[in-house]
Amino acid sequence: FFYTIYFLSTSIAGAANAELQPPEPAFENSDRIVILGGTLAERMQHDAWLETFIQARAAGKNLSFRNLGFSADSLNHQLRVAGFGSQDKWLEKTKPDWIFSFFGFNESFEGEAGIDQFKKDLRKFVNKHKATKYNGEKSPQIILFSPIAHEDLKQANLPDGTANNRRLQLYTNAISEVAAETNVYFVDSCSKDIHRILLIESFKTRSHALS
Repeated sequence: FFYTIYFLSTSIAGAANAELQPPEPAFENSDRIVILGGTLAERMQHDAWLETFIQARAAGKNLSFRNLGFSADSLNHQLRVAGFGSQDKWLEKTKPDWIFSFFGFNESFEGEAGIDQFKKDLRKFVNKHKATKYNGEKSPQIILFSPIAHEDLKQANLPDGTANNRRLQLYTNAISEVAAETNVYFVDSCSKDIHRILLIESFKTRSHALS
């Protein structure tokens, strides 16, 4: 019984080294999943395809999702109104068993020159959360999602995404490397195969719901 994360992932971190490879993701009863990141994460409140896939394949597990994504968030910058509470404070309140991380797009505008700093910041992010027992019992499992690719809409007034995708691939590679170093999961959302995989999964989910 495989969960959606396995299907979405084109390279589970550490796959090249069995000793570093984390076990297949397995959600336990009543697990809490918290989503962090920028606009992609935030918009999942409106288009919850990932949550839908997971809930369909984990029927009866009573999973809960909490979306703490905010447009324009990056690893080091999360602007909030006074009194709202920091990201860390909200993680203390939501007590995640899993953290789904969607960072890298906003950081990618620093280009190739910013990759080393991004990897350093991401490594710090992962290690901090791996060392914190938000639920009071154990540290959360972490899945690092890469940014999605820039779709070419074939419109003369819009960029075709070539330059953006070249830059996004660099940051996708950086996320994969940090995931392998820190022994957490990695999902390549930038892959050209991701749309095909999602289409297959959507049919599976519909079939599961109707059966």
